[in-house]
Amino acid sequence: MRQYISLLYDYIREDSQAFQALSTLVQNPPTQQEVSPYILLPNTWEKYLESLERTDRKELKRKIKRIETVPHSLRIFEYSESTEEDFETFIKLHKLSDHSKDQFMTDPMKAFFKDLFYLSIPNWKQKLAFLFVNDIPIASIFYFESSDSILLYNSGYDPEQKYYSGGLLLAAYLIRHAIEKKMKLFDFLRGNERYKYDLGGKDVQLYKFICTL
Repeated sequence: MRQYISLLYDYIREDSQAFQALSTLVQNPPTQQEVSPYILLPNTWEKYLESLERTDRKELKRKIKRIETVPHSLRIFEYSESTEEDFETFIKLHKLSDHSKDQFMTDPMKAFFKDLFYLSIPNWKQKLAFLFVNDIPIASIFYFESSDSILLYNSGYDPEQKYYSGGLLLAAYLIRHAIEKKMKLFDFLRGNERYKYDLGGKDVQLYKFICTL
């Protein structure tokens, strides 16, 4: 009896070469999965702000003005420069930000994140970004950076400091950082969380392919 092998390809972007190739090779049509919001970055922060919906632009400026009333800073640590304390702070903020994230971040998952953070990936660097208010970290982002792109992998924030909208503002400051470095793409990766659209994210559809051999 002939045996068949099924290969599963998850989260394939509709604008990727992999999607084009699989669409040709696989007989069964792909299945829609999640979306992956992204921003094609303009060359100035002012043009980025102008690209936002009027309400979102006004709200972002209001939140920036509010946090500017207190001492605050954006700090970025590359994997080769970060300390164990930096990584533990990210894990703490990740777990604090949401009950589901607290359950998700088990000890094995924490070990996976740590291995990923220190993994050598050609042409990419893993980094941790923190937003500090009065020298206290209130939000953090674990992301990947290449010469022209930032991929936001995971994040966390302190709910007790929600007055400052730390999670959204840290992502906004990271977008500004990418623009200042003349990058072309800011990718929020999969998931349709509201803040991604508040910051101007546009969807690209992700698909699942099943190839039977």
